Amino acid sequence: MASDPKFAILRPGGRCWAVAAIHGEAARLGALHGQLAPRIRPGDNLIYLGNMLGLGGAVAETVEEVLRFRRAFMARPGVFRDDVAYLRGSQEEIWHKLLQIQFATNPGEVLTWMMDQGVGATVAAYGGDPKDGFDATKRGAVALTDWTGKLRQAMSARDGHNALMSALRRAAYVAD
Repeated sequence: MASDPKFAILRPGGRCWAVAAIHGEAARLGALHGQLAPRIRPGDNLIYLGNMLGLGGAVAETVEEVLRFRRAFMARPGVFRDDVAYLRGSQEEIWHKLLQIQFATNPGEVLTWMMDQGVGATVAAYGGDPKDGFDATKRGAVALTDWTGKLRQAMSARDGHNALMSALRRAAYVAD
């Protein structure tokens, strides 16, 4: 199980700090990080429980704040890479599936559902326009591939964003 990329295995010994759904609220996350920073001790673990993306108006800024706090957390003495875990919430799952929407049986219906769930904020954060996505659903798989390709490129252009999305896990547990 240790090599299974679905699970984050945290080091035992300290407390586990869990950050619940953020939903693109960068300012609120920054305030939470400000309260959390002085309380963290060596040996503690930090877990983001998913739903960092979607809904709020500052999705990209939220990812930037998560990455900034990770750097600050990792800079502390006695902290290791495996002391931080990022879990995949429904918003991250929707984003992942959106980037593959050209394979959907009925992409127009799927995109409508995704937008109703709040993925439009993430699309906008990476320079996309939901209207362009709906237009692409009418033009077919090639147009959808172009649209999602632009979203992928925009995400790749922001340092650390792709790496964070690749580091998402399904669950986390402490090694002991």
